[in-house]
Amino acid sequence: MRFTLILLAFLALCSPVWAQAAKPAQSQSLPKATVNQVYNQCRVTPINRFTPGALESYCACTAAALQGNFRASEFNELQKESNQRVGNKIFESYVTNVIAPCLADPIDEIEYYYCVVDRTNDPRIANIPKFCTCMSKRLAKHVTNFGASNIMLSLGTSGQTMRPIDALWISRDFANARINARNACLSGGR
Repeated sequence: MRFTLILLAFLALCSPVWAQAAKPAQSQSLPKATVNQVYNQCRVTPINRFTPGALESYCACTAAALQGNFRASEFNELQKESNQRVGNKIFESYVTNVIAPCLADPIDEIEYYYCVVDRTNDPRIANIPKFCTCMSKRLAKHVTNFGASNIMLSLGTSGQTMRPIDALWISRDFANARINARNACLSGGR
């Protein structure tokens, strides 16, 4: 009991020091100019299947997530193509904390429009907008829950170098989620 009290007192005295050490120094945080540059570059770089609205949402989200999750030194490490691979902790953090969380809203929009213009839609669909809303919401939820793992698995098994979003498009799990969403929405699921 006495040891526990001493340990708790020690932790209470040292916790402000640990908290300061855990936070990146202001000079180490990603500069606002860099964040703006990332945003602007994202806006002019075409991403396969992205609508203008989806691209705007994605770029704003990734720029904010980069600023909130990465120090300048980590961002600089990400610029090296050799570090953009599964197994690199900074890259995996980038996929998990920046890319995947920023995909739900764009996927909702992308999949809705993709579904609406799909000429192979099942003739049993009486209300295409309702069906497509069901599909897009299910796929956005899938990406929220499994996007990072779908991307990492696809990057790790493809043997190709590609952007994380392109890895999602070729992901077997994402393709299966699309099939499952289609079947559920056809049967009236929401």
